[in-house]
Amino acid sequence: MWVNGVKIMAERSVCEGLGVRPVFSDALLKNFTPYGLALYEDSQLHLSLDELTAVIRRANDNRYQVAIHAIGDLGIETSLSAISSAINGSANKYRHMVLHNYFIRDDMLYRYADDNIIALVESTSPCHANSYVERVGEPNRRLFKRWRDLVDTGIHVGLNSDWPFFGLSGLDPMRKLYAVVTGKNGFEVFEPNEPCNPPVADQTISVLQGLKMMTIDAAYALHIEKRLGSIKTGKIADLVILSDNPFETDLEDFETIEVLMTIIDGKIAYQSEDIF
Repeated sequence: MWVNGVKIMAERSVCEGLGVRPVFSDALLKNFTPYGLALYEDSQLHLSLDELTAVIRRANDNRYQVAIHAIGDLGIETSLSAISSAINGSANKYRHMVLHNYFIRDDMLYRYADDNIIALVESTSPCHANSYVERVGEPNRRLFKRWRDLVDTGIHVGLNSDWPFFGLSGLDPMRKLYAVVTGKNGFEVFEPNEPCNPPVADQTISVLQGLKMMTIDAAYALHIEKRLGSIKTGKIADLVILSDNPFETDLEDFETIEVLMTIIDGKIAYQSEDIF
């Protein structure tokens, strides 16, 4: 059996059968709505900074990667600080990462790059942003899902699905790509909330960057970029053939791009009748 790493909950998660309870700093809490304060004001970290550092250090000493669930800015800040303390100036060679990364203050952005910490994120949606703004307050909206800002720091940012939260559409790579490059909703879980505010345009990314986040950067996060994540001689032939070129397709038509063929380890696993 191969164990790649250890998942750590910096905050309470739905994995416990309860509601998500992000942990926020006073800097953000001061802008919360009464509804948001009732939900989150008393949220507590699962582990103190010292305790989390000790857990990561133990994993690091045993050559395990850690992936830390963190949504609120204080949960994320504590995770970044704990990773930094655990590796203590050495290289982040086991590629410790933070998952979700929903609320990032300006002073936290470059802390990822300082220690080469990976950010694993989900596509954005104006509907999702609105649901949080009802709790965290309008002044905190700009801190939500800052994917372009993270990419601009030069770190590895991988795009994941967070299944089952985003539903089956969250597993659809073209829907994920559509959402992250347009800032519009691509997931059925939010469709009952439509129409939502205008797209989250200030944090959209390029098609190339979106594809990298789903391929080579995702492979890097899993320590398999030498085998997967790009088309290169000697790598495993895991490929798809699409009905249209994403670089030449209008962004509004991304959801119409279909997979015509799926190749896994060099063997055809799926082939559409429309390919020839």
